[in-house]
Amino acid sequence: GLPLGHGPFLLDGQPLRLFADSMQHFRIPPNHWEQRLKLAKHMGLNAVQTLIPWFLMEPTPDAFHTEGFCDIVKFGQLCAKLGLKIILRPGPFICDGPDFGGLPWWLAQQGTPATTLPGQPAFRLRVRTSDPAYMHRVELFYTKLFKLLRSANLTAGQGGPIIMAQIENEYGSYGSDKAYLGQLRDIWKTGLGDGVVIHSTDGPSEQMLLGTRIEGVLNTIDGDPNFDLLRTVQPWVQPVMNSEVYTGALSFWGDQQFPNSPVDIAPVVDAMLCKNDSAGVAFNASFTLWLFAGVTDFGFQGGNVQGAQ
Repeated sequence: GLPLGHGPFLLDGQPLRLFADSMQHFRIPPNHWEQRLKLAKHMGLNAVQTLIPWFLMEPTPDAFHTEGFCDIVKFGQLCAKLGLKIILRPGPFICDGPDFGGLPWWLAQQGTPATTLPGQPAFRLRVRTSDPAYMHRVELFYTKLFKLLRSANLTAGQGGPIIMAQIENEYGSYGSDKAYLGQLRDIWKTGLGDGVVIHSTDGPSEQMLLGTRIEGVLNTIDGDPNFDLLRTVQPWVQPVMNSEVYTGALSFWGDQQFPNSPVDIAPVVDAMLCKNDSAGVAFNASFTLWLFAGVTDFGFQGGNVQGAQ
């Protein structure tokens, strides 16, 4: 696992810096997964960040699809075969790539058997909160998911590649329900077991980082690598990480604008890797390139409309 404290990440007692790519497996045809992973390996990266598509894996209440684009076990086994660690982003909200942030569409329905607790009146549940009806569905799905991952020996405590798992996504820029974050933390810890570091991430502002801050969870930062600010919010933590180093923006069919080139990104990464704190001590930062491999929203699953955010 990766124990935390006053020093770098440690893996089996040895210092580790994570140089990761973000490769969202469910937005890439499965027959291309291994080739993309090999490219990351050849580039010198040692980890992969991927998201869990709840909306695809449970398209109707109590379904559990684990084949094709949803075959997270196959993806994890490919990573293990190539010696790549996995930074898992299970959600439940996985941001604005897929529609509804990756949440299943049926969570928005009012008074269905799936969204109403036994003996309780029908009401529209409140997603991304500690609403009992919402958390009931969260716990049902993620208990199944984590059981699947552990049955395949994919977690760090089993010697597998999954070493980190994120709760929510940039929650401090959205909500303030710390009970919700705490419940996710506990489900993640119970389901994934010892050795998997539970972390959160948010944008480079004190308000955002404090909004996503919760006991027992490692804070990381997105965008501007303001590691001094990260240390202010979470002063005890020494390993620092930028969970999203942006290689480019979202694009739409017909766009003439393209992602940044390696020439644009290299100075950003170099500067981040060489950053020192106010005392002149190197941060020894870890990072994830967002995105490393291009991805596609198939059919109507895209969550962005051209000209609107």
